[in-house]
Amino acid sequence: MTTVGNHRPGPGHDLRLLVSAISAPVLLAIAGLLCWWAVNSGPDGRAALLIVATVCAVLFFVVSADAVKAWRHAHH
Repeated sequence: MTTVGNHRPGPGHDLRLLVSAISAPVLLAIAGLLCWWAVNSGPDGRAALLIVATVCAVLFFVVSADAVKAWRHAHH
């Protein structure tokens, strides 16, 4: 059994950081583009586009928080 002082992060943490580093800016860009599209679209599809943009923005914050958590754990 390992203790906190002897625990070294495994390759899973590196993968989490890599996935977060790639997906966070992609999700943010998609959310921004969907908002822009919603503003420039007609009233019929605006609500659906804004809902999807909001989901992407929430996922961006979740991925970013997970990246910070994984980074802090790796450098602890």
